[in-house]
Amino acid sequence: MKNNKKILAAEEKFRNINLYEPVFHTRVDFCVGPEPEMKKWLQKNKLGDGPERFWDLNGFYNTYVYKEKGLMRRVVWVRAAANFYALFHEVIHLTVDIFRDAGMLFSLENEETIAYLQTHWFRSMWRVMGNWNEENIKLKKSAENKIEPLT
Repeated sequence: MKNNKKILAAEEKFRNINLYEPVFHTRVDFCVGPEPEMKKWLQKNKLGDGPERFWDLNGFYNTYVYKEKGLMRRVVWVRAAANFYALFHEVIHLTVDIFRDAGMLFSLENEETIAYLQTHWFRSMWRVMGNWNEENIKLKKSAENKIEPLT
């Protein structure tokens, strides 16, 4: 049973990275991993417990405002490093939010800018997720190779 726990631990490793987009000067904390570690990360960064209604989903996007400083912090969380669909969904929320905060209409008139921004964030995060997922696969295979055969 110990080896099975190692496999699960390898698949569930929590990771985060701060990413930047230069046109809208936007930073995003991108997090991947299980819910308990995400909640700890939010608390450690003084962002509360997270949006309670989202914890049963595959991910969320949220903007946190530090009222005393007037600063915003954007956070994207995806539960699993291989979940293409959850990432795509959350990047749409991120893109709409950035447009709103910049005072720009999210409309056909801005289609090319929307496409640029969405592509930038999705590509950046998908690359990071791909690297993390490859690392998870290597860890899982390593743990599987250590499992003793049944006799």
